[in-house]
Amino acid sequence: MVLLIALCNNPEMIDFALGYPDADTETAGELTEAEVDSDFPYYLQWDSRWGYLSYGETDIGLSGCGPTCLSMVIVKLTGNAEASPAVVAEYAMEHGYYISGSGTAWSLMTTGAAHFGITGTALSSSISEADLLKLLEDGYPVICSVKPGDFTKGGHFIVLAGVEDGLIRVHDPNSVERSSRLWDYETLIRQVKKMWVFEAAE
Repeated sequence: MVLLIALCNNPEMIDFALGYPDADTETAGELTEAEVDSDFPYYLQWDSRWGYLSYGETDIGLSGCGPTCLSMVIVKLTGNAEASPAVVAEYAMEHGYYISGSGTAWSLMTTGAAHFGITGTALSSSISEADLLKLLEDGYPVICSVKPGDFTKGGHFIVLAGVEDGLIRVHDPNSVERSSRLWDYETLIRQVKKMWVFEAAE
């Protein structure tokens, strides 16, 4: 039922939903060399390589936006080909970064991120447009926890991946369509609950 509700909210998941009855729920696929070598990889939480694996009360495809976002950032900053969404989700589950009934704990973006060799620092959700764009232009990825709006009907994590023509490139792990367009600062910032900026640990 949860899957059907998610599909109604996001028709992009149709292949994931159709594959659910016969899915391998134990084995995760690996990242490709092209993904690891890209300037900024983009992963979907409902990718069949890991989307059917257990995460919390459901699976990565339905609830794993947080680990999937963090995976993108880890691979971008460190080139760690082992840090797939499946690996990050497993780490989150084993170390208390998943909260039953709530989802991924915000602390995954700070103390949890440190395990993978990156440093996550909280940003003010009132950060100015100029300061946010400067961080992104300088190559610092930002993960946002967002409230209901353009990206979610509940809670969700997205990655701010860069700037093009003064607009922000978003890597939404739940939507190719939303990731294919550019977003203005005002539209994004009013939906943000919490933000973290990341860099490789020294």
